[in-house]
Amino acid sequence: PEDVAQWYHALGRETGATYRSHAYGVLRTICNTAVREEVLTTNPCKVERTGAKRLTDVPPPTVNELRVMVANMPENLRAAVLVAAWAGLRFGELFELRRRDVDLNAGVIHVRRAVTRVGGAAVVGQPKTFAGRRDVNIPPHVVEPLRDHLREHAQVGRDGLVFPGPNGAHMAPRDLYRYWWPARQAADRPDVRWHDLRHFSATMAARSGATVRELQSRLGHST
Repeated sequence: PEDVAQWYHALGRETGATYRSHAYGVLRTICNTAVREEVLTTNPCKVERTGAKRLTDVPPPTVNELRVMVANMPENLRAAVLVAAWAGLRFGELFELRRRDVDLNAGVIHVRRAVTRVGGAAVVGQPKTFAGRRDVNIPPHVVEPLRDHLREHAQVGRDGLVFPGPNGAHMAPRDLYRYWWPARQAADRPDVRWHDLRHFSATMAARSGATVRELQSRLGHST
């Protein structure tokens, strides 16, 4: 217990409260397993009040704030903000989209894959949940900006990335955020994270009368 406590408090001086809490939770789970398998007699994780501070919910941007953010993004990323905000795609789903996944005539995006980062390398796999494999309707006002983007900025061919990174590979978070952070600052919303665009999507859909089940389906939530 003394070793764990020293490690925990030292970690707190190097990282934020959320990271420390998650790291401690992993260690505690490992030690619980060790106790069940009789490798340890007791769990040495006895530090009290280890939970991360509760984060204040960030309100999603307004339509006008979103408009400012889009205007302050480079032209090749404006449609990405629109699709993330109005179609509710996750980061990995959005930046693994291929031309064949976008049907503008039907106004539908077919979400079938997602890209994640493992050791700095892009790995393409299934969406986060089974429900993540879904068809998402594109709001009419997003169709034309997306059509223009496909014509001007997407890679060629059916397998071409819709939103490629600067080197032609998958978009890395750092390459997006170098533009996203100034764009949200321009809208006077430095608190808005990229993931909050999904919250915007859910809010707009709910205000339009979507049921809970419809929201689950649109966002790719299992529950």
